[in-house]
Amino acid sequence: ALDAAIAASNENQVGIDLELATAQESFNQLEAALLAGIAEEKETALQVEQLGHETIELLQRLSERNSRKEGLGRRKVDLVGRIGKDQAEIDEIDRLLSGQQSQLRALQEQLGEVKQFKLDLVKQSDSIFGTILKQREEQKEAEARLAELKDKLAFKRSRLTSLEELERNFEGYKDGVRNVMLKRSQLDPTSSIYGTVADIVETESSYEMAVGAVLGEKLQYVVVKSQEAGVEALQYLKTQSMGRLSCIPVELRDEGDEGHFPYGEEQGVLGPLKQFVRVKGDYDRVGQFLFGDVYLVQNLNRALELWNGNGHRKTLVTLDGEVVDPSGVVSGGSRESGAQAILEKKREIKELRQQVHELEAQVREQASQVERCVSRIQMLEQSLEALKRDSHSEELKIVHQEQDLNHLQTEIRRLTERRDKLSLEISAAMQEESDLVQEIQNLEAEVLGIEERKLELQTRGEAAKQRQLDLRHRLDDLRHRSFEQKSKLSIVTEKKSALERDLQRMVEDRGELHRLLDERHVSISAANQQTLQLKREIEESREKLSQLVVEIQEREGQATALRDRIQALKDSVGAAEVTLRQSRAQLETVRQELHQSIVSLSEGRTRVQVLLQQILERYHVDLAAVAPTYAERPIDREAQAAQVREMREKLEKIGPVNLGAIEEYEELKQRHEHLDKQYQDLVQSLDALQRALQKINRTTKKRFEETFETVNKLFQEVFPKLFKGGRAELLLTDPENILESGVEIVAQPPGKKLQSVSLLSGGEKALTAVSLVFAIFIIKPSPFCLLDEVDAPLDDANIDRFNDMVRSLVDKSQFILITHNKRTMEMADTLYGITMEQPGVSKLVSVQLN
Repeated sequence: ALDAAIAASNENQVGIDLELATAQESFNQLEAALLAGIAEEKETALQVEQLGHETIELLQRLSERNSRKEGLGRRKVDLVGRIGKDQAEIDEIDRLLSGQQSQLRALQEQLGEVKQFKLDLVKQSDSIFGTILKQREEQKEAEARLAELKDKLAFKRSRLTSLEELERNFEGYKDGVRNVMLKRSQLDPTSSIYGTVADIVETESSYEMAVGAVLGEKLQYVVVKSQEAGVEALQYLKTQSMGRLSCIPVELRDEGDEGHFPYGEEQGVLGPLKQFVRVKGDYDRVGQFLFGDVYLVQNLNRALELWNGNGHRKTLVTLDGEVVDPSGVVSGGSRESGAQAILEKKREIKELRQQVHELEAQVREQASQVERCVSRIQMLEQSLEALKRDSHSEELKIVHQEQDLNHLQTEIRRLTERRDKLSLEISAAMQEESDLVQEIQNLEAEVLGIEERKLELQTRGEAAKQRQLDLRHRLDDLRHRSFEQKSKLSIVTEKKSALERDLQRMVEDRGELHRLLDERHVSISAANQQTLQLKREIEESREKLSQLVVEIQEREGQATALRDRIQALKDSVGAAEVTLRQSRAQLETVRQELHQSIVSLSEGRTRVQVLLQQILERYHVDLAAVAPTYAERPIDREAQAAQVREMREKLEKIGPVNLGAIEEYEELKQRHEHLDKQYQDLVQSLDALQRALQKINRTTKKRFEETFETVNKLFQEVFPKLFKGGRAELLLTDPENILESGVEIVAQPPGKKLQSVSLLSGGEKALTAVSLVFAIFIIKPSPFCLLDEVDAPLDDANIDRFNDMVRSLVDKSQFILITHNKRTMEMADTLYGITMEQPGVSKLVSVQLN
């Protein structure tokens, strides 16, 4: 039935398609005719509209051209008047420019001359400043050299003073010699004691060891006028028990020449030692006695060779201080500190005196050079200051002339620009006038063309409107016919759509039925296969279940047998564990007893060893060696105990023995010597420090007195200037002790009595303090002076005098004043202010008043 319905629907659809094709063709023909008519009607309407627009545009253009023509005529009249006015202004500008350009050339010549002069001043200033820098470098070098020389001189003087002090105290000499030399002014008023041998003997450093070795103790011999004077000194020492000394009278007995020394420089002999020694004054016989038979040789080997030659009876000495006397006795070894130190000290004192003298001359010369440098720098600075003032004056001239020149150039430039602008305006106006004439002529010709075009457009517009009316009637007829055909086409189209929808629905129902039928066949086939598979699995599961039941019964029998066997083993293991615990407890008891026995044995052996060792250390008895002797003897322990107590009491009475007493004594002795030496050094340093303090106090006192007098004098001059009268002075509270004294200010302003500054008013105190500050400042001015609200307590009259004083000191220093006073601000060259335009934000504002 469904297939038959589908076939009938297909036949109806064929008939409807033929009817629809016929209706569609008729509608298409009408639609094409309608579209062609609409297009033609639109084109005609567009032509009509375009002709209307062109006509309106022509009318507008005609009106604009007429208005433009009238405006151009008025513009032409205005241009002629403006050209005449601008030409008159150009003539006036030419006259002004001629005069100002002449003035400009004169100013440029003057400015060039001033700038050249300023440049010359700058070059001179730079040259002088460079010279000042060089002179300051030379001054620094000279001052550094002077300080170095002073330090070196102070060190040398200190060393010389120490050595001279040691020499005056005869340190290093024997007690007898030192006591006699220190008391010789009392012992010998007639000056019969001249000094020691070391005082009259001098030699070079290379021969000091030889001379010291030969003289030895003779260096401490005292040279006297006669044997009687020596006897008096010996008697003094003997009476006072103050040591021993040896005396050499000046008038010694001449023993004559003991023979010629047959060796010369070729045999290693440098010559008689007296050739290398200088003996002071009239002590030639003393020198002959000391060095007459002594010859200087190169080394000890050569000296022994010469002595073995047996050709002389001279004393031979080497440069290293070995001595071979006529009898063959050889002396030498390491250097000794006695005689050698005396000679070295004498030589060092002489050298230090010479060095101190030379250093003093160098210090004087260097100080003079520093003063010359300072003087030259001051002269150069004065010249530089004068050049700076001249340069500043020239700078002001240059600034003023440049301002005048800039003003003149600005005026000339303004006039020139104005003239050029006027010229351009005249040229533009003339060109515009010419253009206006040409444009007016063009407008007249264009107006004629527009009139002709207007007539033509009016004719064409009327023809287009008539044709547009005919096309509209035709389009209305075509639209009516097209609407009727379109309605018929819609009805046929709707029938076809309904038939197609029914046919599509029936086809879809037939497809769905076929699909469901196929799905049922597939499901039935799969269910049959699954049923067969489940039957096979059930049979296999039944067979496996029977086998598992049999196997479980067998495993249960085996498990019962195993449980019985495990229980039997547990019982036997429990019994074995009880027996094992008992055996272990017994073993542990035996081990503890064995360990205790071993410990007791070890302690006993240790005590025996300690006792043996103590007996050996305390009584020096080896018990192992003496034990057999006392093995058979009876022991009386009470008697032995009493003997031990008695011996211990004796030891206690003796007391402990200090075996390190000798070493402690030596150590304390060295410590005492070291401390004694340090004490002597401290005493000497304290004396030197006291002298230095005294010198510093003298210098400080002198400088303070000079400075105080100078400041007081200037204070007495400055005070009346600031107060317009009155007087003031500085007084010391303790004139007898200047270094500890205070300073009191006594002032008498005009109209008041003399009184302490503490009794003055606030303004008077401030002005008095300013007077003192300026007095000190005049003595030694600094490059900068900072005054912080000094004028705050002053009235207007005092502020004027204060400003006058500051202005008088400006040539020496640059003043920086912190002030709120307008009068003080008026005096300044530059003002700096701090303002706060926004909260928390400070801003610096400066004003150059010069």
